[in-house]
Amino acid sequence: MTSGNKGFTLVELLVVMVIIASLAGIGMISIPPILRNMDRKATEAYLMNLTAALEAYRSSEGTYPPTTLRDFPGVGAVNSLENCGVSALVMCLNSKAYSGAFDFEDGKIVTLSEDGSGMTQVQLTRFGDRKLYTLVDKWGTTLAYVNATDYANPDVRNVSAVEGTLKFVPWQSQKTKTAFRRDSFQLVSAGPDRVFNTEDDVTNFDRN
Repeated sequence: MTSGNKGFTLVELLVVMVIIASLAGIGMISIPPILRNMDRKATEAYLMNLTAALEAYRSSEGTYPPTTLRDFPGVGAVNSLENCGVSALVMCLNSKAYSGAFDFEDGKIVTLSEDGSGMTQVQLTRFGDRKLYTLVDKWGTTLAYVNATDYANPDVRNVSAVEGTLKFVPWQSQKTKTAFRRDSFQLVSAGPDRVFNTEDDVTNFDRN
């Protein structure tokens, strides 16, 4: 090679390749935790927005949404007892009789059942049918909602995970041995592990 020609030596190319590989490795290690934290922050914000909507509902209607769909006048037979809580929440916030409907756009709302078990005998919401709906978090698991009046009721602890069933037990304070938000409700995401009552749960209350 003459002094007038410029190019990369083999050593220089190897150095560049090592640098690129190192940067790629750092990205693979650091990006997933960042994305997980973003999902958690988005879920926390969504639960807070839902909590605010439920407080507005109580101010208007005098009570928080019930945990069971059997508490709705005129509902008729509902065969599916899975995830009654958050289904009732959706029904209340989008009830034809309630003027302050909540915008579910930031969350994923899905049909609870397509086989007829998740149906009511009357149309309860503005959605135009008799189907029951549920809210799914960033990790694909249905949210859990329990009215404080049902914290001790084992019949409302089945939560549909879209596929299969999970159990949710209302969270209690380790210090006082009493339920958090004992005068209102608990709203909980199972978090990235998709199992309720574990440390990565996202809740509408401070567990510390």
